Amino acid sequence: MQQKQIIAALGIIINDEGQFLITLRNDPDNPRAHHKWEIPGGGVEDGETIEQAVVREVKEEIGVVIELLPFPAISVPVAIQDPHNLERKKLTLVGFIARIIAGEIKLDFTETIDYRWVTIEEIKQLDYLSKTDIMFEKASRMLKKDVVPTSSRLKIARQSEAYY
Repeated sequence: MQQKQIIAALGIIINDEGQFLITLRNDPDNPRAHHKWEIPGGGVEDGETIEQAVVREVKEEIGVVIELLPFPAISVPVAIQDPHNLERKKLTLVGFIARIIAGEIKLDFTETIDYRWVTIEEIKQLDYLSKTDIMFEKASRMLKKDVVPTSSRLKIARQSEAYY
């Protein structure tokens, strides 16, 4: 059986204190994900780029507009099993380091029921979805090294900002 490929576009949102935004997932139909901490984001819809998807998903889930910062995307593969039909799927988490540029966090209380600003050390104390810690650690290393952005990332960030 061939695995389905799914891409999850995630907003690795940082604040001025160097903390990361993490949200608590509400998904009672999926016990492996229900009440687990995660990076805000979601699926890519037809006709949109991954960058547009993350901006849209974050706005839908927590009510803020983000700016994608000019860092390379962080990609982490995950093998998952659909809780409804037990089908194996290949999920690729694609995270973008971002910051809030407009709005105040407002939870939708359907998908997202809580949020916190946390450090890398604090994340490790939480019950989080698989690979969340790896995504934050990779982002933290990039931020510490101040990875030089590429001109194409700057262009993508500007296009994503213009999306909303």
